[in-house]
Amino acid sequence: MSINEELYWSKLDNTGKIYPAVSDLGSTNVFRMSVYLYDEIKPEILRIALNKSLEVMPIFKVKLRRGLFWPYFEINFDEPIIYEENFYPCKTILKKENNNFLFKVSYFKNKINLEVFHALGDGAGILKFLHNILYYYLKELYPDKIYDNTDTFKTNFAKIAMDEDAFAKHKNATDIKTNLKNKKAYSIPGTLMDGNKLKVIIAKMPLADFLKIVKSKKVTVSIYLVALITFAIYSEELKRDSLKKPITVCLPTNLRIYFETSTVRNFFTNIYPTVDFENENYTFDDVLDIISQEFKKYLDKDYLAQRIRYFSNLEKNPLLRIVPLTIKNYALKGVYRNSENTQTTVVSSLGKIEFNNGIDDFVKDLEIIISPSFSTPLKTLNFSYKDIFYLDFTSLIEDTDVVKFVIKFLSRQGLDITVYTNEVE
Repeated sequence: MSINEELYWSKLDNTGKIYPAVSDLGSTNVFRMSVYLYDEIKPEILRIALNKSLEVMPIFKVKLRRGLFWPYFEINFDEPIIYEENFYPCKTILKKENNNFLFKVSYFKNKINLEVFHALGDGAGILKFLHNILYYYLKELYPDKIYDNTDTFKTNFAKIAMDEDAFAKHKNATDIKTNLKNKKAYSIPGTLMDGNKLKVIIAKMPLADFLKIVKSKKVTVSIYLVALITFAIYSEELKRDSLKKPITVCLPTNLRIYFETSTVRNFFTNIYPTVDFENENYTFDDVLDIISQEFKKYLDKDYLAQRIRYFSNLEKNPLLRIVPLTIKNYALKGVYRNSENTQTTVVSSLGKIEFNNGIDDFVKDLEIIISPSFSTPLKTLNFSYKDIFYLDFTSLIEDTDVVKFVIKFLSRQGLDITVYTNEVE
């Protein structure tokens, strides 16, 4: 049975329920993935590819509805719109702009952009959607060069991958209880840019050379980057004043690594490695040691399972369940804003990206960014593709000192770094 022949509706997952309540112009919660091909994009072929992708991944073929107690997804029978790019990245996805779809697909010359509202899924799930779009697009143009080496493109995704709420599935994974509260964190100062414009700074470097530096410190890429960005913020703050609050990095963590699931919906939690600076004499290695210990504390399966249980139980709270959605949304906004006050910045990772199926031969470059917010104006996303390591920064403030510090620090390690940015007027 085709998705267009059945009535499809679905609950939002545990994390996804938060985003409709808290998203606005100051916090759009939009994930953007851009793919540069070698040839100019053909819009009509892109439209065909998008529609085929929606048939096999119907979780993206939905619109958001307001229920009495919780929002929910309902199948969207309208046609998604393909845009020629003419807007700043990661803007709020308005219903009227794309026939109520929660994503936007645009193109410019040889570039395809996929922007998705976070309520639909996390980076891992959105990557699968992008993979499908690329597959069907290139299959139309080069049928003999794009091949099927898995079942991914032979049959529809299993319904469990569409509907499984992995949070509910693993909510009883542990009975251990620890303190989940965090202190208020240092906030990066700066002048907000006019008109909610977004500054994007991309730093690219040879993957092998970067990994050699990381391995010399005997840490993981995530530990190294969190420590570096923490040290950059600390060093820049010393120019202004002494730190009176800890620097806390929010690190979205893919729970699929720790708990079995096939879901393409949201399945991540945040951990919060923190450095409470007591003086002005910290070196990068000092910060690296502290962050390494913080990771050992947070990346523990029992701790992560406890976070799943805590938020799952909160959702199932009998009193909360009977509260009307309007009141829930008001409360969720307050909780979300308070949680953002406990983080200084966000560092997110998608790891190593591969499209396979012959797709990689047609991809020239990638660009992946996450939307910052007024309370967390600087965010960083990192990943590797082919032989390049990417640090993609997004900022709502004019000041770029922290980003410059990170790039100069890496350059001093001998890395050949290419930097480019968008024009913000």
